[in-house]
Amino acid sequence: MKKRMFAFLLAAVMCASVLTGCSNSGKENNKTENETNAPVETPAEGEEKPAEDEENSAEEQPSVEEIVAAVKEVYGENYIPSMEMSEEMLSDVIGITMDNVEEFFAEGPMISAHIDSFIVLKAKEGKVDSLYEQLNQYREQQINDALCYPSNALRIQGSQVLKIGDYAIFILLGELAPVDSGEEDAVKFAEEQTQIGVDAINALFA
Repeated sequence: MKKRMFAFLLAAVMCASVLTGCSNSGKENNKTENETNAPVETPAEGEEKPAEDEENSAEEQPSVEEIVAAVKEVYGENYIPSMEMSEEMLSDVIGITMDNVEEFFAEGPMISAHIDSFIVLKAKEGKVDSLYEQLNQYREQQINDALCYPSNALRIQGSQVLKIGDYAIFILLGELAPVDSGEEDAVKFAEEQTQIGVDAINALFA
């Protein structure tokens, strides 16, 4: 009787052990399946900042040809310069460091007594300030040299040097002041005439 009771208890313990093992195994299997089937988190659409497009972010600028065409259009027959300036002239006479220039347009008068000039310099990267300074020095030189021609001495004061985008520009264009103009009126007239071209250039960059 005792042996039979002992055998029964032993069988009961073994069954309990088997059931516990199966239960734990099931939990482990379920855990593995849950981990395997769990959705993978991905960044929400638009969450990452896209790399900037350098070409699109760069400011668009008009070409040298577009600047020249716009200026010649607003002046029409009052655009006087007709002599093309070479690289050598820009370097030796105007004082421009041509190694800093990517592209240019430059015209001056055929007759030395006239001073109408239009110079457009597209600077290489980081060189626009240097070209702007050189054109300002040229303007000062023109003012000093024009003392031999009183009318030109007044008119050159109406010239402007621009720095806009990658461009350095010298501009002295337009009609001559009426012959009976006083000095102050002559300078003001020259400034107004030059401003016509300046406004045309600024409009291209607006």
